[in-house]
Amino acid sequence: MSPQFHQVARYFVDNSDEVALAPVRVLAVHIGVHSSTIVRFAKYMNYQGFKELQLVFKAEMYSRAQGVNSRISRLDHKLASRGKHKTDDGVRNIIAAEITSLQNLLENLSISDLEQAVKLIASARIVWVVCDLDGVPIGQHLTRMLSLLPRDARLLEGSNMRSVEVMRLVKASDVVVAIELSSDSASAPMPEIKAALKNGCKLIVIASDPRPPEGGHVTLHASTNNTPPAPTLAGPMTLVHIIGLQVANRTSPSRFRLPEVAQFDPLGW
Repeated sequence: MSPQFHQVARYFVDNSDEVALAPVRVLAVHIGVHSSTIVRFAKYMNYQGFKELQLVFKAEMYSRAQGVNSRISRLDHKLASRGKHKTDDGVRNIIAAEITSLQNLLENLSISDLEQAVKLIASARIVWVVCDLDGVPIGQHLTRMLSLLPRDARLLEGSNMRSVEVMRLVKASDVVVAIELSSDSASAPMPEIKAALKNGCKLIVIASDPRPPEGGHVTLHASTNNTPPAPTLAGPMTLVHIIGLQVANRTSPSRFRLPEVAQFDPLGW
């Protein structure tokens, strides 16, 4: 290898997750070489180009994510062998549940549905965020992120007369984001969803259970591992964070500039 190829290879080995996610232009800046050097390196390694080589790193990262549950089981076994069972370790159990929530998001999130949701929010006149009780912190985070762009985002607590009345006043150019994380939401969806559909506005449902799209609109699944006393929030919180960042990239890249390492586009991975 040439010295430059050695430089690229060493960086790839030491920063495999970044290589899996970042575009070639960002990697080139971090490595200190030209983008074409990375493309030539990929071809030197008998790949058609950088994208094909990047798939190897993506597959390896995904494989590690799938191994989360097996690592948790091994840790449980080690703790048990020391007389410390997982039922006695509440903090570790909570963290394990949150990790599982994120793993489910990684495995089950529809990228095409995510992209459609981002497009709808980016072009909306007003974004109405309606959430059930368990979804309040998720709705607050999404509303805050959109307001920073700035976008006209308004938060409503669902399943009450006031929010239903507001849904009857929304315009066709508005978007309603309904966040349903309570365990009983599948059998009794929030009445705001029905009201919004009647008014002809665009609807995005973020739900803890897999379900078909409401009236042909966008539905995103974010597992919450509903276990008492409260559901896990890592999955849905990460989902709305991704949505907010993607809307920022589309609408206000200069006002809401992301760190350079995050300039890749998750919708393409």
